[in-house]
Amino acid sequence: MKKRKVMSFDNPTAVYMDYHRRYLWNFLMNLFKWNGMPETVDLRFFNDKLLSEGWSPVFEYRDIGYISTDGAYSGLDHYYRPVKFESANPVLKTVKRQVSHLDSIKEGGVCICYNTNNYRAPESMNEIVEIYAYKLAQLDVSTDTSIVNSRVCMIPVVGDEKEAQRVINNLKDIYAGKPATLSYKNSFGSGEINIFPIKARDNIVTSELADGKNNIFREFLERLGIDCVKIEKKERVLESEAESNQQELEINKCIYLEPRERFCEELNRTFGLNVSVELNAEAVKELLREEGTSDEGKEGHDTDK
Repeated sequence: MKKRKVMSFDNPTAVYMDYHRRYLWNFLMNLFKWNGMPETVDLRFFNDKLLSEGWSPVFEYRDIGYISTDGAYSGLDHYYRPVKFESANPVLKTVKRQVSHLDSIKEGGVCICYNTNNYRAPESMNEIVEIYAYKLAQLDVSTDTSIVNSRVCMIPVVGDEKEAQRVINNLKDIYAGKPATLSYKNSFGSGEINIFPIKARDNIVTSELADGKNNIFREFLERLGIDCVKIEKKERVLESEAESNQQELEINKCIYLEPRERFCEELNRTFGLNVSVELNAEAVKELLREEGTSDEGKEGHDTDK
């Protein structure tokens, strides 16, 4: 039986970065719902390649059916779009196909899905994941610091190393939760010790940090075109501001949804399929409920679309 890995917090920022990186990536892997995609297309591979490299192909391969695999595209047409695709999967025999576009459908060709509309230089999700994983990790480290600082009740100023060591030993007892630690008259040193008291509540800012963390995560969602502004906040914003926010959300949503919809149209026209894509509305709604937000009572924006 494999032993459970014991996590070390010697470098907490790295630990939290890894945690949030995995979470945000898994969130993005489930953000879009593909309807009618052939079962032979492994959506885990397809989505992972799409997010990590910015593009992912689908084509029909012999008796297997429709698949997605590693490979490379090449060539340029009059719009500088790729025209050829060659597989690079050691398990499959080499596949060389023409690339289908809406205005140039190649029967039996390859359809390429892009993460954004930048087909000349495909854009992955690596950057957005790293940025927000970093921000969330920093807030987690600050929260830990706030929790530790809540146990700080004084800052003693000592005169030499021996006094410093005695102070350290006594403070360790305090941090360990012992109600009394002073056992002899000069526990904090033989000389005059200056002690600056600190109010514990001044060090506890976890609620503010939690709000900051929620705001950062909501900002991440809004970059994807997901409306997660709280209803009570919406009632306080001006109508013009609310309309501007909705327009920004719609544009953000189109950044990632539009190229996927275009891919579905190319796929359907090339192979006669009936594939469509949408934001995974149910998962998003559940997430917003868990985060204390709601999409009820909205006008002009529907996450089901």
